[in-house]
Amino acid sequence: MEKVALNGENARSVIKSRLAITEDAESEFKGITEGHAPRSRGHVDCLEVLQGNAKAEAVPIIRVDNPLAKVTHEAAIGCVDKKKKSKLSWPAA
Repeated sequence: MEKVALNGENARSVIKSRLAITEDAESEFKGITEGHAPRSRGHVDCLEVLQGNAKAEAVPIIRVDNPLAKVTHEAAIGCVDKKKKSKLSWPAA
């Protein structure tokens, strides 16, 4: 779990997760960003790729309690195509 609290005016943050899960492995990622200060900006970005029987869970959590703060998120989980596998040095399935 990664957590950021944006407490100062104009505070900035990015939580970026990149996971590659293979075979029978399982992963869980949780990223939390909280916007408490005016003009604070934060983003949670999760990307997980799977191969074989792997399982993944990505949980981006955003909280804002200041109307001038802005926090966003993006999450994606999926397989890797053959072209990307060669760049990652994974054996072709």
